[in-house]
Amino acid sequence: MEKEDDYYAVWALWSLLAPEAHKIAMNDVNDSYVGLQNDLNQLLRGLMYADSPWQGHPNEERDMKGGAHYLLEFANQSAGNSHVFEALASLMYHFHSVFFDKGIHLLASKFIVNSELIGKQMNTAYYLEMSIGRYLQIENRGVLNRKMYNSCLELLNGIVETGSARAYYLREHMIRSRKIRI
Repeated sequence: MEKEDDYYAVWALWSLLAPEAHKIAMNDVNDSYVGLQNDLNQLLRGLMYADSPWQGHPNEERDMKGGAHYLLEFANQSAGNSHVFEALASLMYHFHSVFFDKGIHLLASKFIVNSELIGKQMNTAYYLEMSIGRYLQIENRGVLNRKMYNSCLELLNGIVETGSARAYYLREHMIRSRKIRI
């Protein structure tokens, strides 16, 4: 399918696999010594492109745009799983313009329910910190709407809890210098 540039078929196949992947996501066990669960976690991460070696090629972003709806819908249901949570944070980092606007609110809502999600996987805090930093320092240096402000603040608070000095400074800068559109 990839060789034929038939990405519609790729995402159609992905859609067929998604219901079973939701069942896998219901079990968020992080024990890498449990063989079957480790394999299931790797499958889940693969479906969400968590560990893909992105090269920054424009074709990658084009392909992700085609499947963003499917990935965001899946994450909306299953981002209570730390692997899915990290995968969406990774997609926001690698494909900022495609995933950030919707992904930040989705992750903030999942984090409010389970404040352990940021610390469960190794790179989650990094991906979130860099994505939020890019948004606040490069993409939008002006007024924030209340929903974006609250989502960024909630996630930055969680990242600060992991011991990140950069997240602390991002949060303080946002609180002190950003106006909120009502």
